[in-house]
Amino acid sequence: MPKASANSYRKIKLTPEEYSGLKRAMQWPEDLAAYDLAHQAPMQDQPAILKTGSTKRPRDNQLSEVYAWERRVLSDLGGRDINVPEFKSLGECEAYALPVWAKESGRLGLAGTAVPKIVRPSRGQRRALAHFDHRISLPIWSRSRWVILHEIAHRLNDGTGVRREAHGARFVGILIGLTSRWIGYNAGAMVTLAEEMGVVYCARSVGSTPGSVFRQ
Repeated sequence: MPKASANSYRKIKLTPEEYSGLKRAMQWPEDLAAYDLAHQAPMQDQPAILKTGSTKRPRDNQLSEVYAWERRVLSDLGGRDINVPEFKSLGECEAYALPVWAKESGRLGLAGTAVPKIVRPSRGQRRALAHFDHRISLPIWSRSRWVILHEIAHRLNDGTGVRREAHGARFVGILIGLTSRWIGYNAGAMVTLAEEMGVVYCARSVGSTPGSVFRQ
């Protein structure tokens, strides 16, 4: 019988003591950092971590700038407050998200991937969150088209199993495209605001947008 390798056991949940003993018994090399990282991660994150070899997301360098830019876009271009919900139930949120995901996922290499499940927030959760296990949790205040598209943009950004910068240039480009196509914001005006406020965006991630032209 061939000798089992470390790879054979990477998805088995072991205690640290069990794993150390198994590693000694099987005479595996000490350099098994990828497995050790996966062992310490939450179970729902393990497949993606094993694939990428890292539990760490790149530093979120422009988070505050993106949030400020979003507030400006909503107030200046849409006359809206980001904290005002538009949908009463999670079912309505999910119904809105379904055609968006069906149309947009293939453009970013995620064709055939199920729409993220929209769920209730955890107790005490105040922020809308896009989870790495493909859930989106929405407190009542966040049940609006913009916030849903923001969280969908996170799942489109990370959906291939790669932990990218959460609010980096690719994410901003995806969000500009989504809000232009699905709400009607002018992509060119959003790009102008982004440049004024120092928000970096990836033009290639925007895709085609109705009624607006910006530099590619």
